[in-house]
Amino acid sequence: TYKGPGTTVTIKPSAEGITVLGVQGNLLCVHRISPLKGQKIILTDHKRDKSTAIAEMMESFAAMMPDHDAALAWIKIVKDSKPRYIRDQVQSLVETVSTLELQVTAATLEYCVAHGINGAADFKAVSAKLQGQSKKRETKVIRMNPLGGGRIAGADIQPDRSDIADYDDLLEKF
Repeated sequence: TYKGPGTTVTIKPSAEGITVLGVQGNLLCVHRISPLKGQKIILTDHKRDKSTAIAEMMESFAAMMPDHDAALAWIKIVKDSKPRYIRDQVQSLVETVSTLELQVTAATLEYCVAHGINGAADFKAVSAKLQGQSKKRETKVIRMNPLGGGRIAGADIQPDRSDIADYDDLLEKF
């Protein structure tokens, strides 16, 4: 409904909170009033991507996975366990899977199904753990041989020497 700078709305207090009306008087939204002073009045629902249906989002997530059928069955379990937050769950899962390698994705899904893990945050944590295990830790070997090979620049420099008599003279003065 927002059209950019210069857009006009009417704000009216009501029993439910603050009512925001469009130019024609149509209801745009209702925000509840915070009992605290200086708080922003925000509905996070406006930030969500509502362009695609949840079923399509679930299908697109399953299409990203190596085992489409297992992924679709698992995402339906996630929907059953968290029906109110399924959109957020699927968006988080898509974001996580898009950064993973296929074998890590498959192993993560298999682990989550086997252990009854039904959430995007846990899926992300499992994938991070499995991705860390899949990377080979290479030991960096630095070859050092100070006795062989060419000479090191500055190795032949001799420091200046002081005469002990100079120190004796200084100590006698005090």
